[in-house]
Amino acid sequence: MRVGLWILGAVYAVLPGVCGLFVYLDGPPPGMTMVQVIALALLGPVAGAMLVRAGYEPLVPESWRYTPPLLRALLPLGCVLVFGCFAVVAMAVRGVALGMGFDLVDGPRAVWAATPVEFRELTLLALALCVPLLVWAPVARYEGAHMVHRVLLMQATTRPMRTGDVEALRAVTAPLRRPRRLPSANALDEGMMAALDSWALINHLDRTQEMGSLDAGIAAARRGLGGLRALPGWGSKRFVWSLRDNLGDALWERYQDTHSSAALDEVILIRREVLAAPRWRKGLDQRPYLIQLSEALGARFDLSGDEGDLREAVEVAEQAVRSRPLGRGPSVTALRNLGRQHIRGVREGKGGIAAWEAAVAALRAGVALEAGSDEDGCLFQLIGALIEAPREGPRAATLAEARGLAEELADEAEPGTGEEGSYRYLLGIVLLELVEEDPDPVPALWVETTEAFRAAAENLAVPAETRLHAARMWGMFAAGTAMELAAGGVARERVGATAEQLWTSGADGLALAVELLPLVVWRGVDPGDQRTLLADLYELAVDAAAVAVCAGRPERAVEILERGRTVMWSQLLDLRTTELTRLRTDDPELFARLDAIREELDTPLPEGGAEDPARSERRTALAREWETRTREAGLLRSPDYAALRAAAAEGPVVIVNITVFGCHALVVRHVGPVTVVPLDTLTHEATGEALDRTAKADERLVQAHAALREAHRNASADPGTPTTSISATDGIAAAEALVIRAEMRREQASARTLDWLWETVARPVFEALPELGSDDGTLRRLWWCPTGMATYLPLHAAGSRRGGVRESVPGRVVPSYAPTLTSLLHARRPRQAPPTESLLLLTVDEPDLPEVGAEAAVVAHHVPESVRLRDDDATVDAVARLLPDHTRLHAVCHGIAREGLRVGGGEILTPLQLARIPAMDAEFAFLSACDTAVPDPEVPDEATHPAAVLHFGGFRHVLASLYPVQDASAPAVTDAVYGRLVRDGVLEADRAPRALHATLAELRAEHPYQPKIWMPYIHIGA
Repeated sequence: MRVGLWILGAVYAVLPGVCGLFVYLDGPPPGMTMVQVIALALLGPVAGAMLVRAGYEPLVPESWRYTPPLLRALLPLGCVLVFGCFAVVAMAVRGVALGMGFDLVDGPRAVWAATPVEFRELTLLALALCVPLLVWAPVARYEGAHMVHRVLLMQATTRPMRTGDVEALRAVTAPLRRPRRLPSANALDEGMMAALDSWALINHLDRTQEMGSLDAGIAAARRGLGGLRALPGWGSKRFVWSLRDNLGDALWERYQDTHSSAALDEVILIRREVLAAPRWRKGLDQRPYLIQLSEALGARFDLSGDEGDLREAVEVAEQAVRSRPLGRGPSVTALRNLGRQHIRGVREGKGGIAAWEAAVAALRAGVALEAGSDEDGCLFQLIGALIEAPREGPRAATLAEARGLAEELADEAEPGTGEEGSYRYLLGIVLLELVEEDPDPVPALWVETTEAFRAAAENLAVPAETRLHAARMWGMFAAGTAMELAAGGVARERVGATAEQLWTSGADGLALAVELLPLVVWRGVDPGDQRTLLADLYELAVDAAAVAVCAGRPERAVEILERGRTVMWSQLLDLRTTELTRLRTDDPELFARLDAIREELDTPLPEGGAEDPARSERRTALAREWETRTREAGLLRSPDYAALRAAAAEGPVVIVNITVFGCHALVVRHVGPVTVVPLDTLTHEATGEALDRTAKADERLVQAHAALREAHRNASADPGTPTTSISATDGIAAAEALVIRAEMRREQASARTLDWLWETVARPVFEALPELGSDDGTLRRLWWCPTGMATYLPLHAAGSRRGGVRESVPGRVVPSYAPTLTSLLHARRPRQAPPTESLLLLTVDEPDLPEVGAEAAVVAHHVPESVRLRDDDATVDAVARLLPDHTRLHAVCHGIAREGLRVGGGEILTPLQLARIPAMDAEFAFLSACDTAVPDPEVPDEATHPAAVLHFGGFRHVLASLYPVQDASAPAVTDAVYGRLVRDGVLEADRAPRALHATLAELRAEHPYQPKIWMPYIHIGA
């Protein structure tokens, strides 16, 4: 074919010129000027050059090879017919011009006979020239024959795109992936190939559920859009819209995979753009886009709780139902979506009984349309809607109907399939509602409920998130029933099992839920979205551990807590500490790939602290590859108790677990099993009340200080007359008195809390640890590892006001905190000798922090080689740039609970930004700021505060604050701590726990009734 094109091109280049020469010698034929003849002759070489160029184009044989045979046969015939019709019509029109009338049969024949021989020859030549010119001329800017070959390839790629056969697609399109001479042609090629890849990858995902195809498909779609947007023309715009629509589908899959709020926002944006575009861009049927937009808005309402999203979701869903494309009635999908959106509002208390009735009506209509088909989506949603039946109506009959429908679905489903698992989970929810509604349910109902949840949780074909929720429901129901049975609230005959059997079943269910947690909240999920997911699973791990203890499995309880807490930071720790050394020899290629992935995942964010969508999706794809490859290589096995107890090599670790299923202290020693210390006088409810008292006292103190600041502002703003001055002075005095009373109440609340903690937690623990009772002058170390609500408690300072020094935690041991046992092991790992041991001194002066300069001077006195970053220069970017180069950190600034450190320019250095600073092999950090170790109330087990993040990030010792730090005493505390840390000009970081303990002991002796001075400071780490 290539040689044929070269010969044809030579003919086209030579023959028109020869004919034009003879016409020039004989004179132009009638009706034509010499200029027209010459122009016609010159077009021949142009067309010939195009055909010769096409001969060098390797796409021609590839295009024809993958073009369907029928199209190959019809394409030449079609060209002949098109140009034949063109010639016939042209001569018929010329017959009208010559006065012969318009006749498509006889007219062209008469025109041809009446035309001079020369003109007829020239006409034939012109028609011959039209073939290449009409094909190549409109697309010459895209390199001539290239466009036709693209069209042929598009036809040839239909099947591999539809089937998702990515390898076959790339074999077909391989020639187009070679670089061309024209940038515009290259851009179009790249955009088209990326688009084709994206479509094939998404279809591959639909067929195989291989999520790696989703990552590659989204990346390809973005590449295609980047290349195609720059190209002009209607065709490229249509292509862009089609590809963007495909990207919307892929991002919806991304949301369902990772719960990415950013992906969900982009889906909504794309769907709105499509619906707002002219009709030629979105086709005739708006319904699919309306349904997709409604679903996305409803999903965003679930994440944010924005009622505006819910209202719009319902409105768009109703519009989709009303839409009647091609004269058809409302579709099943539209009715199902409408019912789902109404039920979303009902579950959140929006819309009342009217919304519930609308949902049921829509879903019943959908069920009627589903009759006789294989679909049951509306029926599934209808059962969920019936569960939400209002209590003021016939709820018992409605639940009975829901049970019947759910049992029918579950029994008819093919065993072992994902559908059957989902139906069993739904049946379990219905049965659970019946148990709670019926004051005297039949005995079999208890067993059926547990078995339904168990069947769903153990079904491997069910999505991990559904399995997790089913396992949690299974475990909680079994454990709750065990508690009722033990308390005499229900007879054993009614539940069909003993308390021991129920505790064991509950432990199995909740342990499975915790095992599934890393699959749902995996490292590919954005940290902000991880937090949202973990907030919905609040206290899962602590409940699972408590039930495991009740089932007689304390070692398993420790393993569960280790796996189910600090999920976000433990993933970061895994990334930085996963041992790859053995792979360097066994599998060098895998070692190199994993090391490259680790390096890229561990890079910091760009300036501004935010990632663009493409970068975020790249990290998700890399995280998925990391987890897959490390799991296959056996590198991410969860540590067992035998490995975890090594964390207690230098002293016992006491895990304090406070749950509704019981409160326990789990003592982990270097050798031997776990010692379970029942905290019988402590309850979940009492702990909540103690925390509420402290919170109210804190709130009164904050309000009092605000009133004092307002009084001072009023006095300075309006000095006025002597009478006004007296009034302002009285206002200041009243505000100061209010502050004093609030501080006294806060001190009383703190002292009461410390007394209560000693009696309920600390005393039982020390009674179980006689080895800590020796009074030889050297106190041993003890690590507290609080969970759940216990993370807010000042366990390190617990003590009786009426007892002596030995009646307190700091009088018995040198206390420290450990977020997890793994983090403690990580902190004790051998360190490489740092290139420098300099200290980064971060200071930010604030009007209400008058002692910042004094504290900075103290640090500079003890550590003269410190590098100071101060005030407006101490930005987030500056800290991120300098911190990896220092092994010590001292920060004097404002700490904002649950937000982070307020650094230069008013910026907030959040825990997430700290976590994204590259891995550090550091020794010591002193965060002399308020609330730097205060947990997030929505995810207390995630330790989302600066102190824990620095510890997970590589700092061996971290001194931080669990409460507000007193500015007046902070320089003295710092001076005393550094005075004990620095010896002969060398800062010995490993002395930090005892240095802080000795300093606080002096403060307690001087101010025994002012816990606010010494209670805030804690040590985290080795």
